[in-house]
Amino acid sequence: MRDKKIKKKLQEKLIQPSMTFDEWAAKYGVSLPDPQSSPEKQKSGNAAKGGEAAAVARRGNTVVLIAFALFFTAAIVCLVGKSIFGWNLRPKFGAGDVRTERIEWSEIANTPDIYLPSLPENASYGTFAKDILKKDETKVLSYKIEKNIISLGDNFGGDFYFTYRIKLYENYEFSSWEKYESKTNTDINGKKVYYSIDENYSPVTGYARFSLGDYDYFVEATAKDETTVINESSFIMLLETILK
Repeated sequence: MRDKKIKKKLQEKLIQPSMTFDEWAAKYGVSLPDPQSSPEKQKSGNAAKGGEAAAVARRGNTVVLIAFALFFTAAIVCLVGKSIFGWNLRPKFGAGDVRTERIEWSEIANTPDIYLPSLPENASYGTFAKDILKKDETKVLSYKIEKNIISLGDNFGGDFYFTYRIKLYENYEFSSWEKYESKTNTDINGKKVYYSIDENYSPVTGYARFSLGDYDYFVEATAKDETTVINESSFIMLLETILK
């Protein structure tokens, strides 16, 4: 009986650990990796952060692409509209937007690619002026040569005053510009010239316009005295004389 009791105590001693695992690990310097900081866990965290960053980048790229597409579409619409429908997107100016300034003949003559009237010996220039934009006086909208005198002789109507305007800016609607909107046209020395005679205005006035290169040109003519007759025939003769 005594031997059984001694055997039982020895078994309990052997089964019961002398210290806990934590105590044993601390004693012998043993450590196990933290499952929260395992490579798999870190990879998972990094993947989540990378996914968020990629999503933000995708959203940013989408916004940029949409903005570029809208800009490109607007540019295409403007170009197509201008070429097909004749849209003009430049600002429009009228007589109230300009100031007229007297100038020398040389300023007009030295303008590149400009077409000037050809005057015979019995003709003379009058005064020279330019219309400049009030809010930007470096911008010249048109040149004007006024009070020019030309004589076609008694057989061709007599003597005339005429004004010659060179419009440099396409969207400039100068005073009385609508009087030049006639659809009647003829070829004068290789130029397609639109013209009309206003017999309801005193004095009777002839209006003509044509385009050449980058500029538009306008001619206005009236009789110099009561002996001068201005009609379609004499006005076209005048245009053929100065538009060589």
